[in-house]
Amino acid sequence: IPLIDIGDKDYMNKANWSIVSVSSEESSGTENTGLATAILDNNPETYWHSCWNGSCSNDTHPHSITIDTNEMITVDGFAFTQRQSLSRSIKDIEILISTDNTTWSAIGSYTLAKSNNIQNIKLQNQATFRYFKIEAKSAHDETRFAALAEVYCF
Repeated sequence: IPLIDIGDKDYMNKANWSIVSVSSEESSGTENTGLATAILDNNPETYWHSCWNGSCSNDTHPHSITIDTNEMITVDGFAFTQRQSLSRSIKDIEILISTDNTTWSAIGSYTLAKSNNIQNIKLQNQATFRYFKIEAKSAHDETRFAALAEVYCF
């Protein structure tokens, strides 16, 4: 059973991280941008939102974001911050890792709380990788959308 707790850890610096790919993102939002890059900006008030407007309005779960840390890292876990309003908050996620952005290994499926506090997921074993992918499988409000404010590694 994975340990999910609330609170600060010694999170890795995300300054050199970048988004490699995203299944969909919302670029026409009126609140915050909805772009995937928002999960890397250390600002819990901004967030990624799966596309909900126009030609992508039928996009459904799973939604995914792939991050390049731009170096090999070894982590004890991941942390997530839901969108502060909790609208479209992610319920079930899967985390995958890769050293080459081609071959992927699933390292676990988890259920996030509907909480705007940071949620830490400690892995059973340390993981070493360069790329990681977050797959949102469902939302707490049972809609086809997903939103996430921040992701961290520790």
